Amino acid sequence: MIFALFGILITSVGISPAFGENDSIIVTTDKSSYSEGEIIVISGQITYLALGNQLSLIIQSPNGNIAEIAQIEVGSDKQFSKEINPNGAYWKMPGTYTILITQDKDNQATISFEFNGIASVSETPVKSQIFEEAITKEAITKEAITKEAI
Repeated sequence: MIFALFGILITSVGISPAFGENDSIIVTTDKSSYSEGEIIVISGQITYLALGNQLSLIIQSPNGNIAEIAQIEVGSDKQFSKEINPNGAYWKMPGTYTILITQDKDNQATISFEFNGIASVSETPVKSQIFEEAITKEAITKEAITKEAI
């Protein structure tokens, strides 16, 4: 029994969380749950400004895809803040989204929030414009070929 307890103790000490181990980054969101159309406000502070004033932000969707990626600049007061507008195809899935804030490989923090997902994602204007241009070019080409044949 002593050996079993010792084995469990060794295993639990050997397994530690990958993020948030140190207190060098503190990150929060203004709410724990969001719906479509609501802005997500991410804020926090760092301990070591000497490591740099740039943080990377990655938001991972419930299925593991990256929903958002950004760079955050930390102020001289060691505070940071970022507003995220959840829209687009990578925000469709409802569930738990995870935010990873990284200053360097040893200074990271995570936090999670619930998101209801986006009911419908509209086509981006650029995509629509490209599609319309392709149709127009195809129509012009067909017209030119027809005129040449006549």
